[in-house]
Amino acid sequence: MKRFFVQEQLGYDLVMDGMEHNHLANVLRCRVDEKIILVCGDLFDYNYVIEDINRDETTLRFVSKTKNKANPKTNLVVFQAIIKLDNLALIVEKLNELGVSEFVPFISANSNIRHINTAKLQTIANQSCKQCGRSVPLKVHEVHSFDEMLEELGAFENAFYADRGEKSRAIGFNDLNGTAYNAIVVGPEGGLGLDENLRLATEATPITLGKRTLRAETAAITAATIVLHYLGEV
Repeated sequence: MKRFFVQEQLGYDLVMDGMEHNHLANVLRCRVDEKIILVCGDLFDYNYVIEDINRDETTLRFVSKTKNKANPKTNLVVFQAIIKLDNLALIVEKLNELGVSEFVPFISANSNIRHINTAKLQTIANQSCKQCGRSVPLKVHEVHSFDEMLEELGAFENAFYADRGEKSRAIGFNDLNGTAYNAIVVGPEGGLGLDENLRLATEATPITLGKRTLRAETAAITAATIVLHYLGEV
């Protein structure tokens, strides 16, 4: 069934308008009596039947709700140094599909951009739930300073950072077995500064992503995939 994300409480009859109504009526061309699924950021899928579609809104009848099966069972937080917004949007979309729980952009010494629209990134994560089947989207945090990011790493069972240095190693199952709260740090285009690498090494484990030099967005998606694989999420 087609899925839609709304930012309101569900579980009763409702009228849907705005972007999701337009997507339902004009893009997907749904029809009266068709069954659809709505999600709103909680743990459930809500089953509805379309009762009426007009120019500005869709009337929906609530049928039932079921526990969503696609939400991640472990918590992985990705700290990503700020890069171009379009590339950040790609990262957020793909991390949401993979099963990352939270996304924290931070400012690095080599970040060419200092301000981003985190609300837009959250909307991208919300909309991605319609495709990947999650009901709880990845949470996008406000921009952190490097010091704020570093301070938060101490709360995790495991913290890793993508690094091409001699001390980095491949991550394995034994690093993650039984853990539920893990973090990955990925630097900007051009990498983290020398001082940042030295400071980060006191709070996180350097891991390699292979012999090739990856773009920042590729590194974030690759690192998340590797960790989520060993966590049993992919």
